[in-house]
Amino acid sequence: DTTHNKTYNNTSDIVDMVDMVSVTSAMPDTKTVAKTTKSTSVVTDSGSFYDIPAEAPVETHVEASAEALIDAEASIDVVHDGAIDAQVSERTVPVTPEIVYDLDYVDYAGEVIELVHEQEAEKAEGTEESSQELSQRNLPQVISKKPTHFKMGTTKVENTLFDPIKNESIYEATGTNDVKINVSRRNSQKKRIDTLLYIDFNAAKENGLTISNEDRITPYDREIYNAVATLVAAGNEHISPNMIFQLLSGNTSDERNKMSEETREKIIKSVYKMRSTIIRINATAEVKACMMAEGIFEGYLIPATRVEIILNGQRVKDCIRIIDPLPLFSYASNKNQIASIDISLLDTPLNNTPENIELKAYLLRRILSILNAKNRMRDAIRYDTLYEYLRISAATKDSLKHKRKQIRDKVKILLELWKNTRLIKGYSEEKEGRIFAKVIIYC
Repeated sequence: DTTHNKTYNNTSDIVDMVDMVSVTSAMPDTKTVAKTTKSTSVVTDSGSFYDIPAEAPVETHVEASAEALIDAEASIDVVHDGAIDAQVSERTVPVTPEIVYDLDYVDYAGEVIELVHEQEAEKAEGTEESSQELSQRNLPQVISKKPTHFKMGTTKVENTLFDPIKNESIYEATGTNDVKINVSRRNSQKKRIDTLLYIDFNAAKENGLTISNEDRITPYDREIYNAVATLVAAGNEHISPNMIFQLLSGNTSDERNKMSEETREKIIKSVYKMRSTIIRINATAEVKACMMAEGIFEGYLIPATRVEIILNGQRVKDCIRIIDPLPLFSYASNKNQIASIDISLLDTPLNNTPENIELKAYLLRRILSILNAKNRMRDAIRYDTLYEYLRISAATKDSLKHKRKQIRDKVKILLELWKNTRLIKGYSEEKEGRIFAKVIIYC
């Protein structure tokens, strides 16, 4: 300090000099902070002195955010004992009753000026959270309802639609003609009854996608569909991918059943595929024979819109909202052909991959058919039919043999589990030649 013949040995002495800060201006567009107007000695953050002569004004540039600085026509006067030690103009640090800015250090030699705004950051964060809370308050608040039983349609129309072995004719006629499906009982001596199925897989999907013959309805889609139908029957209007996964895993409350991102994407794809699939079931020929209340069921396979909601306190973006009755499920309900099983039967040691989900549901449907004497189903499940249903394939003969053995091993794991739960009494495998050809179910 040349005016008072004092030497300040550290930055705290300089800070003690500040008695008043006056500011009037707006936010800056540039980063120039100060120009000295006379020869001034200043202290850097390292404690060294620099003399800045009036003949060579120095512009100091900073990397601080624009919020930290304001344009200033006014100045900061540093006052001590009634004398002005230095005058800095053009740019100042704003101080308001609401926000206090801490000046960590100033390097007038041209290196850096860094401003720390902890209070401003906290205020901004609070504003962001308030906006998020406001946004969430505007979203539908939904509490899900957990079903106790899993429902599966058992109509021949559903069996044909989702079975890759049987639905070839449907794809050939898609969007053009009705397909006749014989819905008469097996080995019935009565007059044949045909129900007409029209389906259009080529309806426009969200984001401009379409369903082609290469992207067919699969058995996995069937289980997603039945999960949606089960959740709707339990009173849910809004359904999330996680609700579907938890239901198919058979454990609606166990935290160990975590849905992977890959599984989530597959569920979303399946749901959106069926949201864009148009179906019409003309069952007028069945109305009298089956004493049905109505004969025409039409609409999207899953009539739903995509919504964002607060589900059980959590924000979920990929939910659907059911806007109409599900045509295929309504048809099965009118025919009283909906099987219902305890959800605990779906909780198995197998991982919940699409293949394992299809396998569990296929075996359960066959077991329920065997238990229902009216269906006159054989008590044997052929492995070759199961392989086709699951679309088992491999590049080499040895690989195919290995994959088929894996399927048979999984079948035995599931049947053993269901024997212990008394769903079935037992099972046994039978060979044809040297090959295991079928498994016999004892009910």
